[in-house]
Amino acid sequence: MSLPVYACLLLLLLLLLLWAMLVWLDALGQSLEQIHRSVDKAYTNVSDYLAQSCIKRRIFEIVFLQIVFFSACFKRNIVVWDDF
Repeated sequence: MSLPVYACLLLLLLLLLLWAMLVWLDALGQSLEQIHRSVDKAYTNVSDYLAQSCIKRRIFEIVFLQIVFFSACFKRNIVVWDDF
């Protein structure tokens, strides 16, 4: 076989390798995109849960502090409001 035949075969091999790399990179890109969507969805779910949890905790704290405050006032006979 002569040199041009080897060059042609090498060129075909390089094109096949390039095509295989492009297919692999496309598959990798799709899986990375799927992973990104999954992580984004998980982050959104966690942040929504934490926001709801934070709101619930704040409501609990406000109600609890009001109960503690009014029970302390009741025990010490402190008038919190007075009807005029």
